[in-house]
Amino acid sequence: MTITTKQVQQNSETIQVDLSIPVIDGLQDSKLQQQLNNRFEQDASTFETDIETQAGEDIKEAAKSGYPFRQYNATTAYKVAYNQNGLLSITVDYYQFTGGAHGATERRPYNYDLEMGKELSLQDLFKAGVNYKEILNREIAAQIKANPEGGYLTQPEMGFETIDDNQPFYLTDGGLVVYFAQYEIAPYVAGIPEFKIPFSLLKDSVEPRFTGQ
Repeated sequence: MTITTKQVQQNSETIQVDLSIPVIDGLQDSKLQQQLNNRFEQDASTFETDIETQAGEDIKEAAKSGYPFRQYNATTAYKVAYNQNGLLSITVDYYQFTGGAHGATERRPYNYDLEMGKELSLQDLFKAGVNYKEILNREIAAQIKANPEGGYLTQPEMGFETIDDNQPFYLTDGGLVVYFAQYEIAPYVAGIPEFKIPFSLLKDSVEPRFTGQ
């Protein structure tokens, strides 16, 4: 299986668009391959359309109000984090600038078990009955404590407390990475906080399917 890039670019008075969209080829399950490619394409298209629509509305309002309008921006970039053993893990960063001091980036995960033809949740990685939240919460809290210069928020109800049921993550060689949105547990300058957790730390709580055993 190979992954190539479809590039979509445009530049107008209202918006600059630069989309890098992953395209999968050579997957044995052609139906799943089409499903994945359609999702990548649709997510990028929806993202572009939303920013483009907002830009068109806001430039009209700026003209009415006499305020200057700064060209909006919609950019995507992806990373193939893991592509082995029938598992695929891709993250796509959706960056938008719609005025203000700076733009914003949303990192979306696409984690798939290609052999089963299903999208993976964090819970799917762990054996039945394992309190995976407690395990991961403990490790994330330890990494935050070990990095006091990381800029993490510490005020009550603002810093890290627990992962969510739909906590974003991606697979890596020998482990997984749990991450948080901008502003979620740290200020903007900290970016998107990521916590790499080797499977070796999780011992026998992970399904062997994901550890390569």
